[in-house]
Amino acid sequence: MAADIERTRAALGDTVEQLAQRARVGTRVRLAAADVADRAKRAVSDQVRAAPAAAQRYRAQLGAATVVLALAVVALRKLRR
Repeated sequence: MAADIERTRAALGDTVEQLAQRARVGTRVRLAAADVADRAKRAVSDQVRAAPAAAQRYRAQLGAATVVLALAVVALRKLRR
């Protein structure tokens, strides 16, 4: 009877240890997922903050291209006359 009790205690101890390991894995996974989510939010936030500056650069380039195109049209019209 005493041997059965000792085997049961050992089995329960092993079971508790396995459950504790699984709980630690779950915690690590949740922490890793939270870290990835935070990094993604920061990356998107950085891109959103940088967007107005990029739009301003593209607007300036588009304006310059429009001026060049308009000058080319005027020059072509003068050459045809």
